[in-house]
Amino acid sequence: MTQGQNSHAEQGLAARHLTCLRGERVVFADLDFTALPGGALILLGPNGSGKSSLLRLLAGLSRPFSGVLTWNGSDIAQDPDAHRTRLRYAGHQDAVKPTLTALEIVLGIDNIIFISIMANRLPEAQRAKARQVGLALALFMRLGLLASIAWIVSLTEPLFTIFDLAISARDLILLGGGLFLLWKGTQEIHHTMEGQHEEEGKSRVVATFGGVIAQIMVLDIVFSLDSVITAVGMANDLPVMITAVIIAVAVMLFAAGPTSKFVQDHPTVKMLALAFLILVGVALIADGLHFHIPKAYLYFAIAFSVGVESLNLIAAKRRRAKAGGSGGH
Repeated sequence: MTQGQNSHAEQGLAARHLTCLRGERVVFADLDFTALPGGALILLGPNGSGKSSLLRLLAGLSRPFSGVLTWNGSDIAQDPDAHRTRLRYAGHQDAVKPTLTALEIVLGIDNIIFISIMANRLPEAQRAKARQVGLALALFMRLGLLASIAWIVSLTEPLFTIFDLAISARDLILLGGGLFLLWKGTQEIHHTMEGQHEEEGKSRVVATFGGVIAQIMVLDIVFSLDSVITAVGMANDLPVMITAVIIAVAVMLFAAGPTSKFVQDHPTVKMLALAFLILVGVALIADGLHFHIPKAYLYFAIAFSVGVESLNLIAAKRRRAKAGGSGGH
């Protein structure tokens, strides 16, 4: 910046260390610039490079992942409503985004696994109803959160600071959800491994429908928040985000039954699913402490484990078929 520019440093629009995410992809990072009065800011780049995302940030319609935007020396985040009254933003209309829809479906895997495991604790006649109620609650929570985008954005505002770590309401929700998943995953593993021995000599405690739905609701809040934050980061229009969420929940509803039966019929797969939930819990806690673990790493780990276990199941099935065939001679 030249000496002449320094005299106008407090005027115009300025960005310092601006970072923007769309979903989990870093669009741009540590961006610095100053647009002085009477000047022009020209954005060049291919589709998907973040031009529209930057314009929305400059207009106060969305918030950066990190960094500061100032207008005449004042932080835009301090009074975004006042900033929006000074500007006009005319952007292109968003279409339905296949990438967003696919990502919402992937993010719903956590939901399906947890709901399936919890529903299988109920008598068989109530399992399908529990899955349907759990996914319906997930849909309503996601749509409700999408309708309150301004409130969602406010959840990232710091509430207090511990050892230079600014803690927001979103961080507290992620920390609470992560700890709940760790506790529930560990409890379910213990029940699966030791339950039969502990039940000898005493009556079995059967899970109640209301208790299972209450636990599903707790995790629905956490998973819905994660899903909505991803949708807000990848799309601009509310109808686009709602469409992606509805399609994702419809796929989850279709897959919940077969997933639940498969997990119930294969104890080793159930153990993998529980381990995955614990892994997700650790990732949520890390996110709440501002240490982001890309979800692609988690899903690759569980996909690899499921692939290996699938080979084991196929090999076991062939051994049983071969043993049955040889036994007939």
